[in-house]
Amino acid sequence: MNTTTKKQLTPTDMVALEKNMQTEAAGLNKILADEFVLHAKLLQYHWNVTGVNFIELHRFYAEQYQQVARMMKSLAERVRALGHLAEGRLTVCLKTTSLCEEEFPSVHQQQLNNLVKSHEIIIQNLQRMKRSLDKEYRMYGTGDFLEDLVAEHESMIMLIRCYF
Repeated sequence: MNTTTKKQLTPTDMVALEKNMQTEAAGLNKILADEFVLHAKLLQYHWNVTGVNFIELHRFYAEQYQQVARMMKSLAERVRALGHLAEGRLTVCLKTTSLCEEEFPSVHQQQLNNLVKSHEIIIQNLQRMKRSLDKEYRMYGTGDFLEDLVAEHESMIMLIRCYF
């Protein structure tokens, strides 16, 4: 016989939970804005690549922007699962992002350097958010999700660095 009883959430608990989920969704939307800018950067490079490595870099950039698109979809779904709207307006994303939108570099090495910097900034933001969630809100499910995103970005950096 099960003698344990489930604790009912009080109205105060429910308000605190909603506040935590709102904070979590806002942080995820900030990461989503970073991913939007990275995705646009990858598309720009993919569309405008030239030179002797055209085919290879064209395919490489396509693989990278497709991977970022999958991460954006996962982020948006996570925000929606928290009961909030996933931000997709470009004006809001550009105000929210931590990434810079540089002038288009025609030199492949500079494109690759820009991508590494962008991934590193996103990784720092993901890790900062995870620490905050773990410490302040004890939202471990999203923490695990963020760790998976960090691993994806680290893998993408490793592939980019193969071109150096």
